[in-house]
Amino acid sequence: MKLSLLIWFDNLNYLTPWIKKAKDIGYDAVELFPQYLSLREVSIVKKLLDEHKLEHISCVILPEEVDVASSNDRTRRNGVIFLEHCIDITVKLGGELVTGVIYAPWGKVESKSPKEDWYRSTASLKQVCKYASQFGVKLAIEPINHYRTYLVNTCEDAVKFLEDVGESNLGVHLDTYHMNIEENNFYEPVIAAGKRLYHVHCSESNRGMLGTGHVNWSEFFQALNEVDYQGYLGFEYHTPSIMRVSWKRVAPCMEEVAVRSLHFMKEMCSRYMRK
Repeated sequence: MKLSLLIWFDNLNYLTPWIKKAKDIGYDAVELFPQYLSLREVSIVKKLLDEHKLEHISCVILPEEVDVASSNDRTRRNGVIFLEHCIDITVKLGGELVTGVIYAPWGKVESKSPKEDWYRSTASLKQVCKYASQFGVKLAIEPINHYRTYLVNTCEDAVKFLEDVGESNLGVHLDTYHMNIEENNFYEPVIAAGKRLYHVHCSESNRGMLGTGHVNWSEFFQALNEVDYQGYLGFEYHTPSIMRVSWKRVAPCMEEVAVRSLHFMKEMCSRYMRK
């Protein structure tokens, strides 16, 4: 089980206590954000991960100034360099997976040339995948809702994107919060992703504690079992400090959210997943 450190977004400048806290709660891995780590911080974080025997997964949110789908050649090239840098950081931390919204800028919801953007984005990601393959690193694109992006909203979109990129180290990263908005159910997208499902975010429909909203967890875990999903189950919760993403606190205590959501995922695994 993996915990996204976004749960303590207010204090991400002080990773030391939160990495230890994740381990103490019972998580096996943490989700980090390489774009926010300096080279000096990388060695400190690596030492912490080794000390607490935690694995890590990198999550990246592409800024607008490094848009890999941009019609501007320099912007697009800078986007490729940006993602390659995130891969370098991931490798230094001992990681093997980079996930997230890496195909278009977070928050860009419309375009005058979506078909051309799609072509440019897939061409850029092909370059990034080839770079990542040198280090044995996989990438996974996360479909997010249409209030946050115009390019990849559903698993069907993501699978088509993978086909157009044509690199075996690119997969899908599904997030149940976004699925709750864009998909018809929680079963078929997982089946559609199949063996190319590299990562999942377990996020409640209200962005709160797992089991308190209306995500159909039974459908989701049944599908994970059927595709024999072997990756981490990542719990993602957003604090109210992440303006433009969350606007209210839907749980009383961050540690309680992390603990109870971990128990929830374990319970669902015990019901639905192969031993």
